[in-house]
Amino acid sequence: MPSPPTDKFRALLSREDWDHLVALLPRLDPAVAADLFLEIPVEQREMLFRRLPIDLAARLAELLPYYDTYVLLHSRSIQDLIAIVDRMNPGERVRFFDELPEASWQILMDELGPTDAAATAAAPSIFLAQPPVDAIVQARHVEKSFQRADGGLVQVIAPTDLSVEPGIIIALLGPSGSGKSTLLRMLSGLATPFSSMPDVLQDIMIINPLRYALDLAKRVYLEGAAFENLFADFLPLFVIGVVTLTGAAWLFRRRLH
Repeated sequence: MPSPPTDKFRALLSREDWDHLVALLPRLDPAVAADLFLEIPVEQREMLFRRLPIDLAARLAELLPYYDTYVLLHSRSIQDLIAIVDRMNPGERVRFFDELPEASWQILMDELGPTDAAATAAAPSIFLAQPPVDAIVQARHVEKSFQRADGGLVQVIAPTDLSVEPGIIIALLGPSGSGKSTLLRMLSGLATPFSSMPDVLQDIMIINPLRYALDLAKRVYLEGAAFENLFADFLPLFVIGVVTLTGAAWLFRRRLH
């Protein structure tokens, strides 16, 4: 009775019969092959991975944990690394990139990014020219400053460019107080615009009730502010409400007559 492929794999591995192992792996279910691969000691794992054809290495790289994939990719030459990443399923490739720690991601991007004509020819297709896509969020030179009591300015958002395309997930990372929430509020229109916008638009934002409502929600639910400390935010909402309701009543009565 023939032995199961998994037993055959282990027997070949014990003899370090690399050629027959490389021939056996494509006949296994990909998930089974990945599980068997993880059972191998690290040194033997790298020796076997270095012998795999590019397509087979790419299929395995999609199924292994990101840290194993990262280490195994760097057991190959830079040309092989680029080719394997290029052959990975696009969705799995994006997942792999997303799971990498920032430092490892940056190293990999530097390795994948071509620096000369020869490297450009070997670069993966994900870095070649792509058709233009209309951005769903776009900002140019957005910045934000707050005025101090002595009249000076404190810049909390330096001039920033941002473009978000459909299907892209972007995370804002930074320590507390670095301006992440302020930037999002500016992009959503819930904060006073930045100094690079025309003065008239900055003045218009003063009558945006959502700006004051957001401040109220933040101070009540996140800071636990007492009612008597919320007057500065309630007063603009009250004035805006009186003006708009008065105008609406006047227009309604005018239409009646």
